[in-house]
Amino acid sequence: LFVIGGDIVRTALAQVINDESRDVVVGFGFGWAQYAMSSLIPVFSGQRNVAPPPEIRDMQVMNMTAGHVRTNHSFVLSRLLRDLEKHVDSGSGKVGGLSVTIVDTMDDPTKKMELMEKFKYRGWPIGHVTMAAQMLLSLKAGGMVPIIFILAQILASCTLELPVWKKEKFAARRGGDDVYALMRGNGNRHVFIVRTKAPNSWNLEDMAAASIHDYDWYNWEGVAAVGLAIGWFVLFALACSVKDQAGWLLAVMTIGHIGNLFSAFYPRSPAGHGFHLDMNKKQTIANAKVMETLKELEVEHEGYGEKLLGTFFPGGLWDDDKNWWADRKNKNGGDSNKTVAK
Repeated sequence: LFVIGGDIVRTALAQVINDESRDVVVGFGFGWAQYAMSSLIPVFSGQRNVAPPPEIRDMQVMNMTAGHVRTNHSFVLSRLLRDLEKHVDSGSGKVGGLSVTIVDTMDDPTKKMELMEKFKYRGWPIGHVTMAAQMLLSLKAGGMVPIIFILAQILASCTLELPVWKKEKFAARRGGDDVYALMRGNGNRHVFIVRTKAPNSWNLEDMAAASIHDYDWYNWEGVAAVGLAIGWFVLFALACSVKDQAGWLLAVMTIGHIGNLFSAFYPRSPAGHGFHLDMNKKQTIANAKVMETLKELEVEHEGYGEKLLGTFFPGGLWDDDKNWWADRKNKNGGDSNKTVAK
């Protein structure tokens, strides 16, 4: 059981890492030995690809200020889009048309929040609850089980402390006053326009590009990664020697595996992904017809709708629509290269 479920461990690690919060936990469950061995591949190849690839393969990130469109290569942006779609739709099951949601970034509000408010804002501490349940069960089991559990949790915590996780997940500059569109592209229902109002906001175009692949492992971090892999292999051998408490150990690992499943795949708030978005003040423009949504968007937010035309109408426009956009452009001064209003 140590050697099945390595992908779940890898995804859980990538999911819980947060640039601002260090109180993250990944449980001792199935798959750690498999993950530990596979984690050596980027070390020996000199690469930084420790996180899984993005789940939404067709995701695009548009810099609406400059008009650049990038195919997304970021795991965290893919997860952000997935969970924003869930948040907006809320299980409505709607298909067709176009929904554009406009949201602003904001400064981290958690400094003024009480503990329960932080949980509601960032998400509940699944890893901590899982670890507490595992600890209680391992103490009840006795024998080698609590020792194995404690050693495993130390190895898991050390894995989370490797700097490569944050460097890959948040490979972007901060600052700037840009506007970005997160979307799956033509044929999909949602577009999320993120306006970077806070001075410490991430550059989402940088993050989407994920252009830095080489990584210097020939230092203490590479030694630590190899040491952790060896540690998991030794722990695997130690766990195999457990006889009388094997059932208890299996129960402890099962709880950890369930917790890791939640950590890896359960939807999170934007803050749970490391993005402070003011969802309470979001604006949504939606219509059963894509063109009507873009026209309404253009009227309310000059330049936004025009920038998205090429994405949703790559084959050109009907004459009536051409006339509408031409009239709109003339009304705005006739500058087709005008940047979007921020």
